[in-house]
Amino acid sequence: WNNMSMYEMVKDTWKGHFHFWFFEYLIGVYLLIPILKGLVEYKNGKFIKYYLIVFILFGIIRTTLNAIPYYNDEIRIITNKFHVELCDFCGYFVAGYYVSKTKLKINNYLLILVFVSSIGLYYTIINVLNVKLIGVLAFTIFVFVEASTLFLLSKNLITNVRNPYLVTTISKATLGVYLIHPLFFEYIIPVSVFDFISVYYAFPLYFVIIVSMSFGSSLMLNKIPFINKWLV
Repeated sequence: WNNMSMYEMVKDTWKGHFHFWFFEYLIGVYLLIPILKGLVEYKNGKFIKYYLIVFILFGIIRTTLNAIPYYNDEIRIITNKFHVELCDFCGYFVAGYYVSKTKLKINNYLLILVFVSSIGLYYTIINVLNVKLIGVLAFTIFVFVEASTLFLLSKNLITNVRNPYLVTTISKATLGVYLIHPLFFEYIIPVSVFDFISVYYAFPLYFVIIVSMSFGSSLMLNKIPFINKWLV
């Protein structure tokens, strides 16, 4: 309540925290679920592959090309001539459905290698070409590869897990972790407390601490009636 009017409080509450962008897009995807359901069920999913190809071309590759700085804008002018709707987060949504329903046997070590290689490659590009956004935009090829490999790796691990209760518990806590994690690194454990440690050690340590505290908090919130059903 310090120096904040009721109007400002309501406005900031409606605007939401920075990480709430996810829910704005999620609402859009949910509104289109009946249409997407029709797509995947039409002729037993005959056109799912076609849709995913369009998504990769006009959602992933187009965004990746536009993120690379050119001496001139000729390539960007060409790619911007093609704009296909529903090539955003709906593409990831349908891709997840397709992978979950398809028997893809890919070695876990190969998935980890591809994931790590993708991270290494875009960090190299960031340092060499000074392209700041190419590694973080949701629809660049690097993020797409990382999301796909993590999804496939998780699918493989869940398929072979012997303790379904553990998987269920982690699944229930993930939304709560996402919702609450900024609280810990903004107000409880600022990153500055690790200034005396090399960044190579500080970042993994910081990550583990924040995730652990968020996960524990989410598990506790899941024990509270109403909150466990409607908030986390």
